[in-house]
Amino acid sequence: EGEEDPDGEVVKNYGDDASDAVLVRPSLLEMSIFGLLNNYLGQGAVTASEDGTSPTLASCSSVNDCASVSYCSATSLSATCASGQCVCGSRSHYHLALDEALSATANDIVGMFSVDENEQHSAMYTEPYWSSSVGCRLYNDAGKDPGIWTASVGFLFSLGCALFVRRLKAEMVKEK
Repeated sequence: EGEEDPDGEVVKNYGDDASDAVLVRPSLLEMSIFGLLNNYLGQGAVTASEDGTSPTLASCSSVNDCASVSYCSATSLSATCASGQCVCGSRSHYHLALDEALSATANDIVGMFSVDENEQHSAMYTEPYWSSSVGCRLYNDAGKDPGIWTASVGFLFSLGCALFVRRLKAEMVKEK
């Protein structure tokens, strides 16, 4: 027996049936980011032709259209369709960060999870449901120069502030 819903019908408790499972699917935003990262990162893996130029990316509407692409052969990655172009390999990976008590359901469709009854200490969480302010940012590597410049400017600013405070203190003592 379980709780009653607003209509007065009894709702079974989760786990009463052997078929109870958790289905986790990426949102439209998550799948869009997955595709954008595949497109951005996959274009850099294209093998240049013998004359040193990058080949024109083949257009596609599904992964099947990219099966015969030859410019990914040197990278040992299969081509995938991203933003209507065949790019080399799936460079991004959708990672479902799930609680230890959730495990993939055997012999079922991808994305079905069941609760592991042996896991006694579980908070039952999944990362995809965190706040929208939690995210990922990509930055190009700018080398060591920006760090050195920032540290130098910070040091000079701190030195200037210390000298200003010292002079201000001396002036205030004089006025006293």
